[in-house]
Amino acid sequence: MRNSLERRLNNILPTLSHRICLCSLLLTLASSIAWAADVKSPCTEPAFRAFDFWAGAWEVYDVGGQTKVASARIDPILDGCVLREDYQQLDGHHGQSFTIYDAARHVWQSSLRFASEIQTKRSVLPLSSGH
Repeated sequence: MRNSLERRLNNILPTLSHRICLCSLLLTLASSIAWAADVKSPCTEPAFRAFDFWAGAWEVYDVGGQTKVASARIDPILDGCVLREDYQQLDGHHGQSFTIYDAARHVWQSSLRFASEIQTKRSVLPLSSGH
C-alpha cells in the first residue's frame, strides 16, 4: 500500500510543481500586460495631434503650383511625439526635418537640415493648438 501511495505521489508532485510554475508564469505575464496597458505615451494629448494630418507622402510644387520641385514623406516617430519629414528635391538636394510640440510653451517647433548645408534651420510654427 505504501509503495502504491508513493508511486501516486511521485506521479502527482511533478505535475503539481509544473502547474504551480505555470500559474506563477501566467500571473507574472498578466501583471506585465496590465502594467504595459497603463503606461501612456506622453504625447497623447490633443495638442500633440494637431499636425497628424501632415503624415503621409506628398508631392511639393512651386508657389504657382505648376512645377513639381520635390517629394516629401512625413512619419510620426517615437510614439507619436515627433514628426519626421524626409524631403527629396528633384535637383538632388535632400533634407530632413523634425517637428515637435513644446507643451511648456504651447508652440510647435521644427528643425530642418539639408545634407548640403552646414547649418540647421529652426523655426517656431504658428499653430498654437488653441492655447
